Amino acid sequence: MSMILSPNLVQALAYQLPSALTQQEKSGIPMWFWGLMGVTLIILFWMLFNRPKEKEGDELEEGRLATSAPAKTNRQGTALELEDDKIDYGPYANEPEPAEPSEAPPELQAAPSPFLDFGDEDIPVQQGFDMDFLNADDFTLIEGIGPKIAKILNQADIHTFKQLSNEDPEGLLVALATAGIFMTDPSSWPEQARLAAAGQWDELKRLQDSLKGGQQLS
Repeated sequence: MSMILSPNLVQALAYQLPSALTQQEKSGIPMWFWGLMGVTLIILFWMLFNRPKEKEGDELEEGRLATSAPAKTNRQGTALELEDDKIDYGPYANEPEPAEPSEAPPELQAAPSPFLDFGDEDIPVQQGFDMDFLNADDFTLIEGIGPKIAKILNQADIHTFKQLSNEDPEGLLVALATAGIFMTDPSSWPEQARLAAAGQWDELKRLQDSLKGGQQLS
């Protein structure tokens, strides 16, 4: 009822109460009923006139709480800072703060190539290395020369068919004797080497058919 009754309405009802009491004598309504109604009107009247004061009191209380909340938060933050100051960080107590990264990142340097680049420069050859070995011919194609004798010829600085074709048979005998080879006849080797160097393989085949162990058949 306090939400729908205005102060003016309650005041009007209070004014009508005496006349209502007079009429109740005529209507036969008991006196206690009208007394109860009067007390009810007085209570409503008091509630309506005291509501603004209570509302103002509530607003003041809310304002006080709102003002005290930041202060309480600040006090709590200060207390936490004081507690943090009391913590013993040991060897990390004086550790400097990490530096802020610079705005511009450092330029990336190209990684060196895993491959050597000699450009147009000549590659130096180690002293004592014979480049003719890379172009050496297979002396075992010559009748009377096996892998062992071919190695001896290479050690004598003879690597190609052309070089062998220019050798003297007597000089070849000396090279073989120095290596401990005595029972070999190298007299046909220069001619065979000449045909092999010229690529005349058919002629070389016919010549070798007439040889045995590098020696001319009788």
